[in-house]
Amino acid sequence: MKLTNKILTYAQGNTAVFEKFSDYMRHYRSEVEGVKALTFDHNATLAAKEAELNKDLLSMVERYVGRGKPEGMNFAVWANDPTVKYHTFAVVGAMIDAIIPETIIDSIGVYADIRFAGFGDSFQFNIEPRDLFAVSRVSKGKRTGFCQKQFGTTKTLAPVNHRCTVQVSLYKVLCGQESLAKFTMKAVRSIESELTYNTYDAMVAGLNAITPGANTLHLASYTQDGAINLAQKVTAWNQNNKAVFVGTQIALSKILPADTNYRYLLDSDYVKFGYIKEFGGFGILVLPQIADYTSGTFGLKLADNEIYVISPSSDKLVKVGIEGDTLTYVDDIDSNANLTQNATINKMWDVGFMTSSIAGLIEL
Repeated sequence: MKLTNKILTYAQGNTAVFEKFSDYMRHYRSEVEGVKALTFDHNATLAAKEAELNKDLLSMVERYVGRGKPEGMNFAVWANDPTVKYHTFAVVGAMIDAIIPETIIDSIGVYADIRFAGFGDSFQFNIEPRDLFAVSRVSKGKRTGFCQKQFGTTKTLAPVNHRCTVQVSLYKVLCGQESLAKFTMKAVRSIESELTYNTYDAMVAGLNAITPGANTLHLASYTQDGAINLAQKVTAWNQNNKAVFVGTQIALSKILPADTNYRYLLDSDYVKFGYIKEFGGFGILVLPQIADYTSGTFGLKLADNEIYVISPSSDKLVKVGIEGDTLTYVDDIDSNANLTQNATINKMWDVGFMTSSIAGLIEL
């Protein structure tokens, strides 16, 4: 995995724990969430990795504190040391910052340009014109033609804070009764999910603003000719950056030839994956469906009735600016009657639909 200079400086040469956490995350996503094509160490179980990672995280806290728990001291007393609390959640924040780029790029990288900056920074995105210069016929004796100049535009994102507060028993964490690795993993997944929601919503809102019509980039219904024609338009107007059909498995399963005389073989892509991998000379890219945690009926976030036609190699449709590091802090152990502590995780970002590319939408 690639670590930022800040993380490398913070790790002080001990990057193994970050690599273990990355491997643990990929293993968890593959085993629990069913995400395919992830590489991880198959020689140890997920439970064994979690136990080892918890020990490594505790050792990392002790290293930054400068001392381990004094022999004979109660864990609850040691956990109440402000230095121990500070460094425990500093380690959690560093782990989140190390993993977030890897997880969000997997989720939204096909349509989002993701940038990172320091605290207090805003993000400027230069949107270049996509038009070519006009070429006209003139007489041989004329020195110049029609003078032209193109002007780009600059769009700005100013990140806003997003906060997640959870209760955690630091005493149980340090005793090994609660998993710090699992707590950190859930924090990563929570931040990633919210950022994915924001980015996806921005893309859908931007594309749905296109007026439907046969001669626009918004098709009100799917037809084979309409889909291929739309992909040709997106490719041509994006300087021949090849378009792909993007959507969920259910949405992409509707992309089929108009000819009704085809047959499915048991080993075909459609049977194995639920969709074909290429259609009409254009690639097909599935967006992994994600849970809509705001739903009370086990809803899913991504629309199964829309297909997006995008050129991934051209200017991304959505811009994402992530500001600073993850800020974590925890209150005193005696703030609550049950001796739990409120751990607060802060992450700053903003998203916007801003691009010089064109893209299309097909309703199903």
